[in-house]
Amino acid sequence: MTIQVALRGQGTQAIPQALPIQGVECATAAFVGVAHQGPFVSVAVESQLQFEAFFGASASLAGRDAPNYLWHAVKGFFDNGGRTVHVTRLRTVDPDDIEVEEHALAQALDALQANREAVLLCAPGVRLVQGHERLCEMLLQHCETQGWRFALLDPPPGVAPKQARALRERLRSGHGALYYPWIAVRSAFASEANDDTVLVPPSGHVAGLYADSDDQPGTHKVPANLPLAGALTLERPIDDGDYGALALLAVNCLRSPPSRGGVWVWGARTLGEDSEANFVAVRRYLLYLHKSLERGLEWVRYQPNGELLWDEIGRVVSDYLFREWRMGALMGASAQEAYFVRCDRSSLPYADLEAGRAVVQLGVALVKPAQFVHLRLALQPQV
Repeated sequence: MTIQVALRGQGTQAIPQALPIQGVECATAAFVGVAHQGPFVSVAVESQLQFEAFFGASASLAGRDAPNYLWHAVKGFFDNGGRTVHVTRLRTVDPDDIEVEEHALAQALDALQANREAVLLCAPGVRLVQGHERLCEMLLQHCETQGWRFALLDPPPGVAPKQARALRERLRSGHGALYYPWIAVRSAFASEANDDTVLVPPSGHVAGLYADSDDQPGTHKVPANLPLAGALTLERPIDDGDYGALALLAVNCLRSPPSRGGVWVWGARTLGEDSEANFVAVRRYLLYLHKSLERGLEWVRYQPNGELLWDEIGRVVSDYLFREWRMGALMGASAQEAYFVRCDRSSLPYADLEAGRAVVQLGVALVKPAQFVHLRLALQPQV
């Protein structure tokens, strides 16, 4: 990985000692969707009550034959450990409909480009006129353009495993992951005498799980083999045959193991084609690392570009990676095995020096999840 920071000016005066680099927050989410009421701008909310104050408390869309998927997604986000979500209400084709035109979604995504806090992106229950595949493509393209944002994608409702595989085969991006199938949650109108459920897309709940997993131990932790709070059952059961075929194509399945109960996340793959970084945890950790370093090195701008500056950059980056290694985010029995940092003339060609750029090169040994646990049993027969 190479980080480049543009500088201005040359000189030999003393360089101020930099503050330690701190890891950035990667669990803040951005949801775009159809709401009962509220502004058509992004609003940061930190609780379900705050969301309802802006966008209404109804769990169904008045005058429309559909649940309020955005309401359920926000509730699932907070129930699973999410802390802050930036909600953008989408304009629909018709006030009495829930369909959204491509230009309305594009407008909302363009507005999110200025948002530097939200890292996770979801569009729970959005029904795009141009089709669900186009919806997924737009979310992934937005995340790739931003460079550090990650999309959690839902399938359309009611699709069979074969259709979910077909959708996945048309999507290619390391900046997103697909979760299947939809989940059943308790209806907001349920009571002791009425135990109704409603089917909702899983992305909001999974985003909350990401946030909770990020808290302990960190972004490098795989957000899988964990239960979804609030999810009662699945839209359709996933047997071992379906699971094997879906997992092979990196569709992250939700399953209900008989021995555990509830709904569990059994998948941790992105939609990318890079075999070295197509795990959710690996991709998100790289995004976290890149964003943390860029923000932590902002002080470099307009400093005199020379050996004193390069030494200080190398020092703060090495200190930061040492803390990441001690936390367990990097592999290696020693710091030398876990990472390297170069910020000197060997990492700075003459053209970069003339252009006023300081370049720090670093390599990290990433922690990858264990997908399979192999057991070997040696039995001694009775003779």
